[in-house]
Amino acid sequence: MALAGAYADLLAPLQAIGEPHLRRELRLFMDHPDLDAFDALLAGTVLEEGLDAIVSADAHLQSIIRLEVIVPGTSRFDDLLG
Repeated sequence: MALAGAYADLLAPLQAIGEPHLRRELRLFMDHPDLDAFDALLAGTVLEEGLDAIVSADAHLQSIIRLEVIVPGTSRFDDLLG
């Protein structure tokens, strides 16, 4: 139950998507041909919100230099959960 609560805390600040996010997604999609549209949207939203990290096991996101990809199951991920 404690782990479920930690995930809820981690995912609680979900963000609504708007035009600035979509424009950033399009730029990322064009600049990173290895990204699919959904990954570009996730990354674009993170960056547009002024954040610098995303939790994902998708290695394609690591091609975005300004974005730290935190892989579930790693010590960095465990640190986030406390």
